[in-house]
Amino acid sequence: MLGAAAAYAQSLDREALQKMLPPGLYAGELDPLLPVRPVFERKGSENILRGYTFETVNFEPARGYSGKPINMLVTLASDGTFLGVRLISHREPIFLSERGNNLLVEFARQYEGITYRHNTQIVGAKEPAQRNADTANLTGVTQGTVSARAIDRGIIQASIVVAQARIEADQKATSSRQTVDERFEPMGWDQLVSEQWIRTLRVSPEQLEARFAGTPAGKSAGAGTELLPAIELSLVPLSSAQAGRNLLDDKGWAYVRSVTERGQQVWLAIERGSLRVSDAERARLQPGATVGARLRLLLLQGAQTYELREIDFDHSVKLPPEFTAPHPPAKVRLFRTIDANTPDLREAMSINLSTERRYGADALQRVRADWTLTFPQRKPRADNPWWPAWQARSTQLIILAVALAVLSVMLARPRWLAANARRLQVFRIAYLLFTLGFIGWYAQAQLSIVNIVASIEALRRTEDLSFLLFDPLTVCLWGFVLLSLFAWGRGTFCGWLCPFGALQELLSLVSRSLGIKSIRFTQALDSRLKLIKHGVLLFIIGSAVGLASWTDTAVEIEPFKTAINMGFERSWPYVAWAAACALASVVVFRGYCRYLCPLGAALAVLGRVRVLNWIPRRAECGTPCQSCRHRCEYQAIKPSGKVDYDECFQCQDCVTLYQDTKRCLPLVRMHRPARQALAPNIPADA
Repeated sequence: MLGAAAAYAQSLDREALQKMLPPGLYAGELDPLLPVRPVFERKGSENILRGYTFETVNFEPARGYSGKPINMLVTLASDGTFLGVRLISHREPIFLSERGNNLLVEFARQYEGITYRHNTQIVGAKEPAQRNADTANLTGVTQGTVSARAIDRGIIQASIVVAQARIEADQKATSSRQTVDERFEPMGWDQLVSEQWIRTLRVSPEQLEARFAGTPAGKSAGAGTELLPAIELSLVPLSSAQAGRNLLDDKGWAYVRSVTERGQQVWLAIERGSLRVSDAERARLQPGATVGARLRLLLLQGAQTYELREIDFDHSVKLPPEFTAPHPPAKVRLFRTIDANTPDLREAMSINLSTERRYGADALQRVRADWTLTFPQRKPRADNPWWPAWQARSTQLIILAVALAVLSVMLARPRWLAANARRLQVFRIAYLLFTLGFIGWYAQAQLSIVNIVASIEALRRTEDLSFLLFDPLTVCLWGFVLLSLFAWGRGTFCGWLCPFGALQELLSLVSRSLGIKSIRFTQALDSRLKLIKHGVLLFIIGSAVGLASWTDTAVEIEPFKTAINMGFERSWPYVAWAAACALASVVVFRGYCRYLCPLGAALAVLGRVRVLNWIPRRAECGTPCQSCRHRCEYQAIKPSGKVDYDECFQCQDCVTLYQDTKRCLPLVRMHRPARQALAPNIPADA
């Protein structure tokens, strides 16, 4: 990567970059091997190196909601502290206005004063920012936080690369070798073991006896048979924050850091078995007993040998219950490397452990054994950087999954749901409120044409679609909607799961309760107006393929981002458009959805894969009965009685009417009482 980094083009020249640096600092010449510039501070006639400045896109082109990289200028001090973080460029559709851009600028400024080693967490837009020595909770810009997470990923990952390549080299320190990554994720003992941060050596009594075979202390030489418990030694690299922060309290971690900062590594050894034996206990043992050495540990890596020396340690360690049980309790010891020459945790190493046995009055037999160690070679979250977003929103994902399951059951049983008009009305209003309140305003899972455009542009640039995974609820909702297209077509999303669609329909219901009637266009005009959304879709897709400069403007025809994602907190032109689209539904029922929505047009096209004609029809539908067609608010039933599934929103009103013996003409005829036969008109005098 270092070799290829020079090929990246910096978007800022030195003069433009200088204007964005913190006051009192000035940038040096561009590094010939890495796209970074040293940053100096003048003190008298002396120029003091303060750190480095760089653009994140050259190291971690993290993509946000739009699928395009967000570029930040980061000034990183020599101690790893962020001196300045400035927004250079982005194409996030929600934040293109001056007010929206300022939200990203203010979010980025929260990094100033913390280090790239901090464990950063993005919290809600209404939650206060908090920070301590190791963790920083940063206030997000929206509930979805996709753009904020992209900024975080770009800043932190780029800073790690620069720090390891330049800052650590300048200081001639070995922090890149002392730890895999200074950031950490909360883990318990079992997870640390699973991730191989805790490595344990176990030697059974039989294996131990085999090591002494053929020596003067072996049984064949007349040694006794008394054996202590097997050896069990757990070794942990405490200098790594991933292990140290999870096993120590704040005071213990501060102590470890004070040792680590001197260029040494700190190791935790947890002993159980024969290695626990004290000097006093060793003196009481009979000849032939297996005894532990004073735990003189040697780490071997390649041709290098690193000796570990025990140091005082009186801080608590978070151990599982079996290690603290009285029979036998574990013994905790702390070791450090003797000097700054330390092994590299990213490479395999061996530990040399010696075991001794007394076989005479004062004679001891020592047996050595080498044990191979490996520690995680990946940075936490580097393989799946989107995974924390899924963990943070796990509760919301569960709620969404339950809601989608309920909807699936109801749509699979349309006749039962719609058999009672009151039941259908209550369920539909309740679900629309859930869609608007939870899926939309709270969880920010409004699907958008932006998702489709971003995917097209990413594929056109031969990039992957992993940036979508940073918005877990949207990904899950897209997955459900795409599957539902095969069963029910477009209407599952447009009629039930679109927050802006729900807002329009709820406004229509309120207006009707106030006596305001909506306009119904003729069938011919309605059909022509419905073609508009397909034209809008073609223009947006065309701009994504060949006129990228128009795409950001074209997608603003969607009022979703303003009304749902930003809750109408946006510049007035966007608010005015979103309000107009929502209020238009009072005049024309769901007018935006039916006539303008490019996402609806895309789903109508994709919905052609539908395999079910699940809305029941009779031979009499259309001829002579037109009841469903006249009552369909979406005008999705043709004069022939056939349902136009491309325009159907699955409100199921027609399914209710289909089963209504008082409104469905075929049922009315079927249930009409047979006419009584008329008596013959016979004269009385006949």
